[in-house]
Amino acid sequence: MVCKSLESITRLHTLWSTLASLHVINKNLPWPAWARPLGNVPSATLEDLTLRAVRMTTLWDDVNRNFDPAPSRFIQQPRDSVTWLYLIFSRWLVIQTKAEHLELWDLEKTSYEEPALVIQPIDGIVDGFVFRSQTVMACTLMISTRTHKTIQIRLHLPRPKETRVASISAEIINSFEGFSKLKDADDLLASFLHYNGEDSLFVRNLSTGAVVELASETFTR
Repeated sequence: MVCKSLESITRLHTLWSTLASLHVINKNLPWPAWARPLGNVPSATLEDLTLRAVRMTTLWDDVNRNFDPAPSRFIQQPRDSVTWLYLIFSRWLVIQTKAEHLELWDLEKTSYEEPALVIQPIDGIVDGFVFRSQTVMACTLMISTRTHKTIQIRLHLPRPKETRVASISAEIINSFEGFSKLKDADDLLASFLHYNGEDSLFVRNLSTGAVVELASETFTR
């Protein structure tokens, strides 16, 4: 009974939220921006991130260098085939390949035979992106490409160490042409450095499609 009681205590969200604040955030150790506020992060993810940060400082300061730095797992890709990549939630590696699609790889798997999800087609090499975390699992990824295409993707992805939800999903919720070099975006607006052959700073309303160019004297590229 005592062991079961202790086990339940070690899984409390309040416990790992406090430990993360005291031993990581308050000591200015690396903490991912997507894992804030702490109240929105599952306890299993808080535990994993906290332990990773503490172990990292131990390895960094450890005088014993008798460890093998060789990679233990590989994602097999043809040479020079990867054109863009991004890491989400410290777990999901997004890769764009010359085959013009996006692959999502779960880095918590013990082997990498195939991606967990493939999003296609993606026309052109990614030249700008904005990632936004919205809820515990829901997030959006907006990308622009050199062929002046923009795609907004809604993703459903578990956080690190979260295994309750077995399936992941991706849905293209918006797409339009004419823009490239995406710089920033929210639910209403997106800003780009290139539009219809012109280089400047352009802001597009994602609902109406209206475009505004910022005055050159207020914009420094």
